[in-house]
Amino acid sequence: MRNALALILLLATGCGAAAPQVKVADILANCAAYKAKPVQAMGYLGECTRDGCFLAPHKASWSAYASAWTNLQALGGSNALSDAAKRAQQSVNRFSPLGFKAEDAADDAFVDKAGPLQNSYVIMTGTIAKDGCNGIPDSDHSYGIKPTDIRGWAESEGAPVNSSRR
Repeated sequence: MRNALALILLLATGCGAAAPQVKVADILANCAAYKAKPVQAMGYLGECTRDGCFLAPHKASWSAYASAWTNLQALGGSNALSDAAKRAQQSVNRFSPLGFKAEDAADDAFVDKAGPLQNSYVIMTGTIAKDGCNGIPDSDHSYGIKPTDIRGWAESEGAPVNSSRR
């Protein structure tokens, strides 16, 4: 009887419950609601290397971010004082995806697992950072999610078809 009551209490308090599935667009739009919480983030994995992994709301958003980042770097980076560099930085910030940067061996193992899933829709399980969702302003050294697992997100589960806007 005691064991059954303990099990009921554990289930009622949510222990062992899976992290909620949340679209990256919702995480970025409502960051404060997700800070320091576990999630299954659903989005488009544009790039994932030891220098950074980027989970965007959709493929078009990833393309816009990658283009803005390339433009900013060509203008001398965020320290450049030109108006064009300032506009480029604003574009980078506007399209910033949910970010992650490998910091240890466990993170390297995650990057190895995520590598084949680049440029596709995925579900990334992890905990949103307590201080932000996308790494701005220090996008080179901060993260928006500390991932623990990743898998493909199938159309049968509601993933967009692999088109430019979805």
